[in-house]
Amino acid sequence: MVGRSDNALWLGWRVAQAARVQPMELVLIRDQAGDADVLREVAIAVEQAGATPLIELCAPGHLAQVLNSAPPSYLEAYDAHRRELLQRCQRVITLDAGALEAVSASPEALELWSQAQRRLEELEASLQLPHVLVAVPTAETAALLGQPLSTLQETLERAQRATLFELESRIDRLRFKGRDARTISLRTREGALLRCSIKPESWRWDDGYVDPEDVERGTLLACLPAGAVYVDVLSDSAEGTLVLEQMHLHFAGGAVARVESSHYPSLGEATALGARLMRIQIGSNPFLHEPIGWSLIDQHVNGAVTLDFGEHPLGEVTLHGNIAVWFDDWQAIGY
Repeated sequence: MVGRSDNALWLGWRVAQAARVQPMELVLIRDQAGDADVLREVAIAVEQAGATPLIELCAPGHLAQVLNSAPPSYLEAYDAHRRELLQRCQRVITLDAGALEAVSASPEALELWSQAQRRLEELEASLQLPHVLVAVPTAETAALLGQPLSTLQETLERAQRATLFELESRIDRLRFKGRDARTISLRTREGALLRCSIKPESWRWDDGYVDPEDVERGTLLACLPAGAVYVDVLSDSAEGTLVLEQMHLHFAGGAVARVESSHYPSLGEATALGARLMRIQIGSNPFLHEPIGWSLIDQHVNGAVTLDFGEHPLGEVTLHGNIAVWFDDWQAIGY
């Protein structure tokens, strides 16, 4: 495995390349990981590209201290200056450790901060800023996932160092077979089948770079590790049954009309009823083979299928192993 400091140096360069940082730009670096080596190398790489980094500190440890000590008036206006600064930025880089949900604070403080975060997210979406989301392994994340930090580091380094050729060979194969398809079918070993119509012109992919061509077609997000293709679903087209770990979702007219759940029947209905499938993503990173419990990674596992239900509480659901995907009459992935 590459040395930690060497990998931070390489990752800084790779992130700047992924974001296509340009001279004289203002680039927001949102540090949700707290790895000083990685943050420093990313900031240096942005400056070496001729741009100015604007660093926002919001790692779990930092955020927990703020939420537990700052006055409510500050948390209520948490986004005030951040909104002004965000509107001056041309690009966003987020260093993510997948651990923000573990931040402990009072319900009142969390709610005030969450409301401000939602306002910032809405503004960022309206600005259509190119965004690179980077997985950064930390000791806290490794502990949450129940594995040694060295194992997590090695997994991410291999996946993030996948070359463009290695990523595109799988992406292009899926794009070629899916470009003329009109339907996608999801089949599970239990015999369940969910079929939906797709928008062929909406095929997009994540090869780890936000190129000008990506921005033109509305692909504003690149991830590290990368490797995925995704397509929009016609909102009223999903018909059939989707098998999840604890629920069977029965679709009619594009939405979940009935839920079967042996463990938590009432919770299942409250969580899933009315969910409407919006997008399907297929992971294709050649160095990710098993889910680890971190959604950013698991969605890029080769062969993973992520179903996006938009703003519905069901959110995003990622399936592994027990699913086959068909484009019209051609099997794309699966058993």
